[in-house]
Amino acid sequence: NTKNLDKLSNFQRILLLLVLVLMFYILSLIARYWYADFLFTKGRLENQKGQYAKATQNLSRAINLSPNEPIYYDELAHAYAQSAIYLYDVDRSFGIEELIDAAIYHSNYAIDLSPKNLNLFKSRARLFINIALVEPKYLPKAIDSLITAASLAPTDAKVLYDLALALARTGDKNEAIIILEKTVALKPDFRDARFTLALLYREKLDIDKAKRELREILIKNPNDIFVQEQLEELGR
Repeated sequence: NTKNLDKLSNFQRILLLLVLVLMFYILSLIARYWYADFLFTKGRLENQKGQYAKATQNLSRAINLSPNEPIYYDELAHAYAQSAIYLYDVDRSFGIEELIDAAIYHSNYAIDLSPKNLNLFKSRARLFINIALVEPKYLPKAIDSLITAASLAPTDAKVLYDLALALARTGDKNEAIIILEKTVALKPDFRDARFTLALLYREKLDIDKAKRELREILIKNPNDIFVQEQLEELGR
């Protein structure tokens, strides 16, 4: 009987040890996740403040701790892209292409982790629109991202508006007009979309349609000075 009690006591000790090890492992995972999220938040704030080197460092550390978070890679992509844009204004000989390549790599990785994430495609579009400020050849990639975002959220007027702007920048103004017409049909009070549509109509010398869009804006915003000026130039 004494031996049986000793065996049971040993079994209980082993079981207790396993429980403690498991608890320690779970707590370490929680601590690791919490610290990764802390570093991500810190890196995102540094991005917003223009502290891109610090942001890159902290976001990379966050990824090392938690390598399956797509938003971490997305934010790091923006840090690299903004670094490239900053250096373009300061010293164009200093590794700008390498920074752009790093931005694209991390954006691609984020999409691979979450290929149906609308917010990631919106963010990816912004990434390429920003990169295109220094390397216009990347603007078509922004358009591709916006087309995908529009397919994921066909009633998102802001996505359609951004797509139209990108198309207009590439010179495809006819397609931009088609997209903007869809945009204002979805959201009739979208002032910027109507105003841009009016400007594109004006470029095409379709003055009646340009006036129509401007007047629609004034119905809701009768004191819009820019719209009033446009109408005055068009002869009301």
